[in-house]
Amino acid sequence: MKKVRFLLCLALILAMTTGMLAPAAVAILDGDGFNKATVDKRWVTDRYEPEEFDVARGNARSTKLVKDSKGNYDEVDNDGKVKTLRLTVGSGGFYQNRPADRKSDYYMVQGKKLPVETSSKNTWTVTGKLYVGQAYFSGSDQRRTQLSVYLKDGEGNPIEICPTLSLHKNGDNSPIWRYYNPKGKGARGWNTGDSFLNKDNELEELYVEEGWVTVMIKCNKGVITYWIGNKKIGNCTLDTTDVYPQAIAVNAYNYGKEYTVEWDNIYLYDGSYALPKADNND
Repeated sequence: MKKVRFLLCLALILAMTTGMLAPAAVAILDGDGFNKATVDKRWVTDRYEPEEFDVARGNARSTKLVKDSKGNYDEVDNDGKVKTLRLTVGSGGFYQNRPADRKSDYYMVQGKKLPVETSSKNTWTVTGKLYVGQAYFSGSDQRRTQLSVYLKDGEGNPIEICPTLSLHKNGDNSPIWRYYNPKGKGARGWNTGDSFLNKDNELEELYVEEGWVTVMIKCNKGVITYWIGNKKIGNCTLDTTDVYPQAIAVNAYNYGKEYTVEWDNIYLYDGSYALPKADNND
């Protein structure tokens, strides 16, 4: 018996010293996977009500045929999902159709927010999957969608800064990632995320690619970092380390022409989350 215990202890020590043990999983604390017939009823209007904010059949990442209980085949993606979030901005939110007290640019940003559970610590991660379709690379129409996190301090008081990561197509230009950092060099606090540090600690250019991409907003004791896959594109240091998520928002800008964006798997993780290697958008 003593020999068995000795061997088990030895194996544990070897595993720890050689990095064989997998890191502890980071738990999902809250969010919406959009797996049901409708979105979670906790979603409420953020700034201005969008034309559409509902679950619909979406663009699968890779598909396969699955037989249902009645013997019929349905095409689903390899995660077994056929539903995603469709957010549409349209005529109801056009400038000329908004009430007089909703004419400012603030109400161009239309969508909904989800109140979330308070994380157990001031290190957390918000993730979302965005479908980057062909419309971002063709035509001259503007489109912009974003993922944001409303913050509070340890006593529940709102924090003014709202970390935000967006994808923006400005007319004929190529789409670009933007992130919010009021202390950065960008106009109105918006900075361009067009590069990242690679494994060799060298600055490498980042291009927007078509398809599904995971975006992340992380917080570690008041330091906000922005990620496209596992590539960090920017950061924002707050004035306090006592920072917790209050709500997650998904929005699109209404430029006076209807369009739809597609999101999926919007989650809050209780800790620092890293994407699996197969899903890191490299």
